[in-house]
Amino acid sequence: MAKRDYYEVLGVAKNASDADLKKGCTFVGAYVDPMSGKTRQNRQIVSWPSADDERMEMWEKGADGKEWKMMEIVIHRLKK
Repeated sequence: MAKRDYYEVLGVAKNASDADLKKGCTFVGAYVDPMSGKTRQNRQIVSWPSADDERMEMWEKGADGKEWKMMEIVIHRLKK
Protein backbone atom coordinates (compact mmCIF):
# COMPACT_ATOMS: atom_id res chain seq x y z
CA MET A 1 0.00 0.00 0.00
CA ALA A 2 1.36 3.41 -0.98
CA LYS A 3 2.11 5.81 1.84
CA ARG A 4 -0.28 8.80 1.77
CA ASP A 5 0.37 12.26 3.05
CA TYR A 6 -1.40 12.94 6.37
CA TYR A 7 -2.54 16.38 5.24
CA GLU A 8 -3.95 14.96 1.99
CA VAL A 9 -5.99 12.38 3.93
CA LEU A 10 -7.44 15.11 6.16
CA GLY A 11 -8.04 17.45 3.24
CA VAL A 12 -6.09 20.26 4.89
CA ALA A 13 -3.23 22.20 3.30
CA LYS A 14 0.16 22.03 5.04
CA ASN A 15 0.13 25.81 5.27
CA ALA A 16 -3.48 25.98 6.53
CA SER A 17 -4.33 29.11 8.46
CA ASP A 18 -6.09 29.21 11.81
CA ALA A 19 -9.28 30.19 9.98
CA ASP A 20 -9.03 27.06 7.79
CA LEU A 21 -8.57 24.83 10.83
CA LYS A 22 -11.55 26.40 12.59
CA LYS A 23 -13.68 25.29 9.63
CA GLY A 24 -12.44 21.75 10.19
CA CYS A 25 -12.42 18.53 8.21
CA THR A 26 -15.48 16.55 7.15
CA PHE A 27 -15.43 12.76 6.80
CA VAL A 28 -18.32 10.95 5.10
CA GLY A 29 -18.80 7.21 5.42
CA ALA A 30 -20.94 4.26 6.33
CA TYR A 31 -20.93 1.54 8.95
CA VAL A 32 -22.94 -1.59 9.72
CA ASP A 33 -25.16 -1.23 12.78
CA PRO A 34 -24.40 -4.30 14.94
CA MET A 35 -27.94 -4.42 16.34
CA SER A 36 -29.89 -4.30 13.08
CA GLY A 37 -27.25 -5.41 10.58
CA LYS A 38 -28.22 -2.47 8.33
CA THR A 39 -25.73 -0.11 6.72
CA ARG A 40 -25.97 3.41 8.15
CA GLN A 41 -24.66 6.63 6.57
CA ASN A 42 -22.80 9.07 8.77
CA ARG A 43 -20.73 12.24 8.65
CA GLN A 44 -18.04 13.40 11.07
CA ILE A 45 -16.80 16.94 11.44
CA VAL A 46 -13.55 17.62 13.29
CA SER A 47 -12.58 21.22 14.01
CA TRP A 48 -10.05 23.09 16.10
CA PRO A 49 -11.71 26.28 17.39
CA SER A 50 -8.46 27.30 19.14
CA ALA A 51 -4.99 25.92 19.84
CA ASP A 52 -6.30 24.37 23.07
CA ASP A 53 -9.64 22.98 21.84
CA GLU A 54 -10.77 20.21 19.54
CA ARG A 55 -14.37 19.36 18.63
CA MET A 56 -15.73 16.25 16.93
CA GLU A 57 -19.37 15.91 15.88
CA MET A 58 -20.95 12.78 14.40
CA TRP A 59 -24.14 13.08 12.35
CA GLU A 60 -26.32 10.24 11.07
CA LYS A 61 -29.25 10.08 8.67
CA GLY A 62 -32.47 8.92 10.27
CA ALA A 63 -35.27 6.89 8.71
CA ASP A 64 -36.85 10.13 7.45
CA GLY A 65 -33.61 11.11 5.65
CA LYS A 66 -32.87 14.03 7.98
CA GLU A 67 -29.54 14.26 9.76
CA TRP A 68 -29.35 14.25 13.53
CA LYS A 69 -26.36 14.76 15.81
CA MET A 70 -25.62 11.45 17.49
CA MET A 71 -22.43 12.46 19.28
CA GLU A 72 -20.30 15.47 20.15
CA ILE A 73 -16.92 15.35 21.86
CA VAL A 74 -15.16 18.52 23.01
CA ILE A 75 -11.58 18.30 24.21
CA HIS A 76 -9.96 21.19 26.06
CA ARG A 77 -6.27 21.20 26.98
CA LEU A 78 -5.56 22.42 30.50
CA LYS A 79 -2.58 24.69 30.92
CA LYS A 80 -0.26 24.22 33.86
